[in-house]
Amino acid sequence: MKKVVILFLIFFLSQSITFAKDGSITLDLGKNPNKVASGKLYSFILKNENFSEQKAKNDYDITENNTFADFVDLNNDGKPEIIGYNSATYFQGLTGVCLYILKADKTGNYGAISGLINFYPKDKIRISSKITNGFHDFIIDVS
Repeated sequence: MKKVVILFLIFFLSQSITFAKDGSITLDLGKNPNKVASGKLYSFILKNENFSEQKAKNDYDITENNTFADFVDLNNDGKPEIIGYNSATYFQGLTGVCLYILKADKTGNYGAISGLINFYPKDKIRISSKITNGFHDFIIDVS
């Protein structure tokens, strides 16, 4: 029961998530990002890139306002991971922007759990009900 309630609260509080009949969920991170998740991703990016807030903003246009993320339990452990991206040109290439997937450690600090996936922010991310290697599969709907 506790796991169901936690998952319900995560989905209920996440405005970027919509549900499909097949059990998958769709994230539209740029439309309604979760401010807390976005802030945690922004902090991770600064630490990971070894940037101060000033350097990130002035040199690369990386700000908390162009960081979009949400909480989603991707491995059904009852603890939400963070999925998101930053839209600054620093992260953009010919194949899109970097999609981050972060998992909290025992102390609550988030670290990357995947290689970065490139996608275009206008593309929606579907998280399938199908599970591979303990994590829900991603389906990126290319526009």
